[in-house]
Amino acid sequence: MGAFSEIFGKVPRVLILEMFSEEPDDELTVKDIIEQTGISKRGAYLIIRKFLNEGLLVESGIRPKKYMLNYNDLRARTLINAEPLLIMGKLEYELKVDKNIPVNMPYQDTYTYINSEDIMIENKKSGENTLDLEENIDNPLPVGA
Repeated sequence: MGAFSEIFGKVPRVLILEMFSEEPDDELTVKDIIEQTGISKRGAYLIIRKFLNEGLLVESGIRPKKYMLNYNDLRARTLINAEPLLIMGKLEYELKVDKNIPVNMPYQDTYTYINSEDIMIENKKSGENTLDLEENIDNPLPVGA
């Protein structure tokens, strides 16, 4: 399940928008959409027609017809930009849950919290008893240190 459908539900309109936002340069046929989403042929055609009429999608090709996001539509461009942000938000949430950090903690505080925890662990390994957040936040430990 993708970022859009995880947040907004696994409904046909969302699944189709999600497909186009994940691969914005791809031209998709109705067959592609049906195979990847499990939506009925009739349902896929109805939704695509609605998106065409609304200007979210454009049509290309003669047979089979292909569809892609309309880059001239602000909503379509916003979908493309939203996909990576939703994925990053999901990863941040999972990290917070994994590290027992309150999920409503702002991102910057989360970064400080995680790095301070890693620094304390590293200090315990080396026998140091100090935690200099100023120094270590500006120069975080390399991954895998």
